[in-house]
Amino acid sequence: MKKTNYYSNAFGRLYAKTPKAVFAAIAYSYTSSGGDDPEHALERFLDEWRILHQNGIVHQAPPHSSTAAFFAGLPLNSPPSSPKP
Repeated sequence: MKKTNYYSNAFGRLYAKTPKAVFAAIAYSYTSSGGDDPEHALERFLDEWRILHQNGIVHQAPPHSSTAAFFAGLPLNSPPSSPKP
């Protein structure tokens, strides 16, 4: 199974050193327009994943929106709770 792709390779060694949680935070920030539009973050994330999969960039197919929302532990289009200070 292929563990990298063109995009992960573009980060060089930083890709291997970056925790998955950091990539998730960056993805959430981008898909929620910097936190200004959190209600659409999950759907935008899945849309981008579908595009990457359809173009052969990633081999893993995204889950259906309702499945992703279930695994995220929230209803579709609900933002995650803010971290506690």
